[in-house]
Amino acid sequence: MEHSRPIRIGIVGAGDIVRAVHLPVLLAMPQAQVEWLCDVDTNRAKTMSKAYGPRAVEAPRDPGDLPEADVVLLATPYGVRRPYYEALRARGTAIYVEKPFACSSK
Repeated sequence: MEHSRPIRIGIVGAGDIVRAVHLPVLLAMPQAQVEWLCDVDTNRAKTMSKAYGPRAVEAPRDPGDLPEADVVLLATPYGVRRPYYEALRARGTAIYVEKPFACSSK
């Protein structure tokens, strides 16, 4: 499927794996445009924004208030990602969840 515009990507979580792996790969893809990133540590998100370019946004109280994107990379620790996952799923946003997706098969 061809896209007439880049795929808009948002990132929740500004940890080391995002900095070292996800952002460099996504920024090198001409068909992707990283629009924004957020982290509960706003300074961390701002630092990453200055280094890589995507706009830093504050982590909202209500995950449903995250900015729009075609795909959101959910790169948060397992124990805190569920509200983000549910809010993004409810609005129909495609989600890429960083491992582990779950801590058990149950």
